[in-house]
Amino acid sequence: MIIAQISDTHITLDPRERLGRRAWLERCVSAINALDPVPDIAIHTGDLTHKAKPAEFREALEILGDLRPPLYLAAGNRDERGALRDLFPALGYLWPEDPFVQYSIEDYAVRLIALDTITAGSQKGEFCEARLKSLRAALEADARPTAVFMHHPPYDLGVAHVPFQFEPRADAERLIEILNGHGNVIRVFCGHAHRPVTATLGKIPASTLPSIALDLRKGDYPPDQADAPLFQLHRYSPKTGFTSETRAA
Repeated sequence: MIIAQISDTHITLDPRERLGRRAWLERCVSAINALDPVPDIAIHTGDLTHKAKPAEFREALEILGDLRPPLYLAAGNRDERGALRDLFPALGYLWPEDPFVQYSIEDYAVRLIALDTITAGSQKGEFCEARLKSLRAALEADARPTAVFMHHPPYDLGVAHVPFQFEPRADAERLIEILNGHGNVIRVFCGHAHRPVTATLGKIPASTLPSIALDLRKGDYPPDQADAPLFQLHRYSPKTGFTSETRAA
């Protein structure tokens, strides 16, 4: 199984930034489509848009509609939960009984669960008791190997002047406890950091990736990646689990 992960596209209507962010996303879509083999799925780990305006969502989904693999979205703090929920009925994979943008994907070698870490009125993440309850039920219902994707990384990024991205920290600690409590979560994929940062959550490897929006990207990159939008490929093997690489578009 191969997953293509993209994140933090921040599609905008601002004329100073619109064309660049559109072009960077288009380059990633073209690069993913040109892969052989084509990934089984593509996941976007949040901040699809910059201000959650309907026209921003239309533009982003117009570009992503050209992807050859099926696309799944996680909720980012820039996306606004209500706007995303308005889109999801057409996409058909939300848990209908859940007020949050959470769902599972059951059709692949690895089960996938999307989590909603949005905090209303804040850029930081949270994970309340209601969300914990639905995650716990999903993990108890199926023992297959599972990968979880979400926007906010529930761990320290280790970067000066960048505070912990969950508030309160106890939410992240409870989330990590649940993820480790059933033995079936083998990987966690996050966005939000705009840079690659890996960690281990208990026993579970976790990672973030660079933002596709080059004007918002953080960190240092080798020469062949410095001026290119980046995405990640995650390959799963039952023997070795996930191996990941960063690709330039």
